Amino acid sequence: MLVYFVGLVILVLLLSGGGYLLLQGTIDHRRITERDAKGYFMVWMFIVTFISVSVAYFAAPHIDPEVVAEGIQQSTAGMFVVTALCIAVLAVGLIKLKEKQQFL
Repeated sequence: MLVYFVGLVILVLLLSGGGYLLLQGTIDHRRITERDAKGYFMVWMFIVTFISVSVAYFAAPHIDPEVVAEGIQQSTAGMFVVTALCIAVLAVGLIKLKEKQQFL
């Protein structure tokens, strides 16, 4: 179960971190503006959330199918963790995406 959650967290951080670095690089090279990059990052995080929630839902029964926990199921807990993490990464990413100051 712990490997399941750690794997989901790593998946989200790799996908969102890659998107952030790609967009920050395009801002630094003056290919897109900061506002456009923030919009693209928001759309990218919606896609990451969808992909990771799908993986969390479909991978949970394969973790340990014989263990039936009382209360919340593994897939539901995984989807909740992934969604909360994606919202947090979205907030941090939108704050951190900045244009570099140009001094003449």
